[in-house]
Amino acid sequence: MILSRRMAGAALLSLVAVARSAKAQAYPSKMVKIIVPSGPGGITDFNSTIEHDRVAISAGGFGGGLSAGMDVTSIFESSGDDQFSGSGAQFHFDSANQTLYFSADGTQASAIAVTSVQAGVVLNPHDILVV
Repeated sequence: MILSRRMAGAALLSLVAVARSAKAQAYPSKMVKIIVPSGPGGITDFNSTIEHDRVAISAGGFGGGLSAGMDVTSIFESSGDDQFSGSGAQFHFDSANQTLYFSADGTQASAIAVTSVQAGVVLNPHDILVV
């Protein structure tokens, strides 16, 4: 019986040691960037004709001089590719891959894929609501 008490005592001590070493780590001291290896979220039932659907864009989240309620007609373009043609903040709808992009400075290098829509949908400036 003495052997089993010693084994129980050793087991208890090892559990205490494991519990102490498993305490939480401190928060990171710098910014952590999480990279998600997938495309933008997709909208599979966008309907701006009957349902009056709109894509809501956060002015604060995207920057580039966007302001809530603004009309994006002057900074919107559409083509069959993902190439931006202007300078300054710009929305670009690529009709070939059904994806809406935003670039805060009008360059491809800073372009962000915002969302994709189902085949057959053509996004227009009035489909974008800046909030």
